Amino acid sequence: MYHAKKDQKNGLSVRGLKPIFRAINHDQMLTVEGALHFIPSHDRDIWLKVLMALKSEFDNNAYSIAEAWSQTADNYKSKDFINVWQSLSGNGITISTVFYLAKENGWKYKNSSGIARPLPKIKSAPFKKLNNTNSYALKLWQGAITDDRLTRSHPYAISKGIQSNGGASRGIASSRKIIGTNADCIIVPIRNIQTDKVQGVQCINCDGRKQTFGRVSGGGLLLGNILDKTIPWYVCEGWSSAYSMVFHHQDGNGVCVCSFGKSNQQKVANLIAEFYKPNEIIILLEDDS
Repeated sequence: MYHAKKDQKNGLSVRGLKPIFRAINHDQMLTVEGALHFIPSHDRDIWLKVLMALKSEFDNNAYSIAEAWSQTADNYKSKDFINVWQSLSGNGITISTVFYLAKENGWKYKNSSGIARPLPKIKSAPFKKLNNTNSYALKLWQGAITDDRLTRSHPYAISKGIQSNGGASRGIASSRKIIGTNADCIIVPIRNIQTDKVQGVQCINCDGRKQTFGRVSGGGLLLGNILDKTIPWYVCEGWSSAYSMVFHHQDGNGVCVCSFGKSNQQKVANLIAEFYKPNEIIILLEDDS
């Protein structure tokens, strides 16, 4: 059932379709993997289109099958594959391209339900080497102070009615572009959905200006009772909205994930479905009107 409601205090539109998306499952990946057997991987133009389609549809969940398929080419180079995969944004060409190319080479769709053959062993895509913002993000997080009283006394927290640290800390961050030099900030960790390790931070200064350091892709911040898979899990764009959904609207007995950006919400929802498997996920859209 489709349902919608509006959070008047924080300007949130709650929109959901159960399920609002489908989790990446074994059958889906088997179908794609089967189609790949019909596509030659030695042609670079075709190779790039297929990699872009896989990244767009499955993000890094498709790394294993993309690598296995790429290795069937005589001209395969591991370093080239890794560099190209990491450079892809996951937007543009869709998975339909894979099916089209496979059909051109004789593939016919067959329902893979009930087929018990294994996919290539799942492994994580390699991270890019740390750059200056990655290193700075980790330095900021390690140097920040985690204390409820300190976080809730920050001007931004006061303006949003935040009464605890909400998984965040407080510290000093600097940037000439947005937050300013030696700015007093709430420092919100961006945690890898799969490993829970900090891969970046979002710094929020006293005026509410936000700046991100490190990696956002593949990350988020889970708040609430993540042991309860029976309740709806929400995905919010921002940290204060996620906090409000859990602690203002559900008295702490709920789950909301901060995606750190509207464009990242669907990817975060897919990752949550893949690794946490709650019964229902609802994406919350900010009311920009």
